[in-house]
Amino acid sequence: MGKKVTKKRNLKRSRRQMKRRQERLVTMAVAAFMFLCVGSFVSIGVLNTRSVQRASTQWYVSGESMQILAPPASQTLEQSSSAERTLPFLSATAEPQRVQIPTPAPTARPTVAPQPTVRAPQPLPTVEPTTVPITITAVGDCTLGGDIPSGAYRTFARYAEEYGYDYFFENVRSLFASDDLTIVNLEGPLTTSDDMRAGKAFNFRGDPEYVNILSGSSVEIANVANNHAMDFGEAGFSETAQVLEDAGIGVSGFSRIYFEEIKGVTVCSLGFTEWAYSQEQIERTVELARSNCDLLIVSIHWGTESSHEATETQRRLGHAIIDAGADVVLGTHTHVYGGVEQYKGKYIVYSLGNFCFGGNRNPSDKNCLIFQQTFEVSSDGTVADGGIALIPARVSSSDDTNDFQPVILDDSRALSLLSGVASVSDIDLDQVTWMEDGYQVLSGLVPAEDAAPREAQSITAPLAADA
Repeated sequence: MGKKVTKKRNLKRSRRQMKRRQERLVTMAVAAFMFLCVGSFVSIGVLNTRSVQRASTQWYVSGESMQILAPPASQTLEQSSSAERTLPFLSATAEPQRVQIPTPAPTARPTVAPQPTVRAPQPLPTVEPTTVPITITAVGDCTLGGDIPSGAYRTFARYAEEYGYDYFFENVRSLFASDDLTIVNLEGPLTTSDDMRAGKAFNFRGDPEYVNILSGSSVEIANVANNHAMDFGEAGFSETAQVLEDAGIGVSGFSRIYFEEIKGVTVCSLGFTEWAYSQEQIERTVELARSNCDLLIVSIHWGTESSHEATETQRRLGHAIIDAGADVVLGTHTHVYGGVEQYKGKYIVYSLGNFCFGGNRNPSDKNCLIFQQTFEVSSDGTVADGGIALIPARVSSSDDTNDFQPVILDDSRALSLLSGVASVSDIDLDQVTWMEDGYQVLSGLVPAEDAAPREAQSITAPLAADA
């Protein structure tokens, strides 16, 4: 009997111990689950805080310019110098951050709710979006100086000393002053640096004082993303950017993104080269900039020198840049004019050619193109085409030499040049809107009353006649 009682007690004790172990296990599991939940919420909060902080350090504003600092692209060509590879080129690594403000908790309701007053529903006021016109002018390669120590460099310096800085853009100054924004491609640094890059056929440089050529002629932005930006090292590149900014000129290209507010519209300018970036990096940077501006201008140095025809790489990149959010693409590098394409309602100018070009004392092809466009920027975020102008020009007012003084053409040479542009362009003239006060209308190529898209084909008659 005693053994049976003892055995029964031991069995009950074992069951109680097993039950307590199960309870402890359940308690530990619940505690672990709660710990994980609390830890997750804390981690998410920390990560969100860090994400916002990371975004604010990668995008920062200095005056009117914004920079993204990131490692260089891996696709830099072999001919690029080591200094180019170590520049803080733009990269597409950051995600634009948006901070959501939490909704405050509702206050406790009173025990006895008052009876609401019934009112007839009032219609919401209709707010019509406002539209602001922004007109830009773009020109090609401006080499203010020349190859060191060639004759062209010395000749440019002699013209600057003899005629002064206002001489060079004398024939286009009124055009530049009539727009909202003029952008040039600055092909070569303005620096006192002697750190000339070895292994290059041409090394361009200009006196820092030559910045007055730009600032005195209503040039607002200089794109510096090109294959001569590093001709005098990183010191030359940095000095050039500082010289431009000190003169009140915005700098865009490579590690610099320029923002400017015009008539309440935030305009952004980006600059790339075909060789320093992958397509993915360009697309990502354009997407980042798009979310921070109302109007996005992209300049790109690309193509084959001396060729009017766009390459397949140019076409692919141009389309990708528009798809990523650019409102216009401005091409340079080939030293001759290229074609114009209208893609998804936006324009790609494959090459503007040279402009004020100190790289050659007498270029064999002096023709170039000035591109103008008016954008209708709406307060609802849309950007519409308000019309373009294709202005035929030459880098020199002299046919026999390069006097470094670009001139707008208004004779048979103008018609021949525009016919050449048309022959390499992929554009439906039925879909083109011409600027009412642009070259095509003012020169009579398109009658003012026929400047609407459906009448734009009238430009083909005089062009074909003088081709």
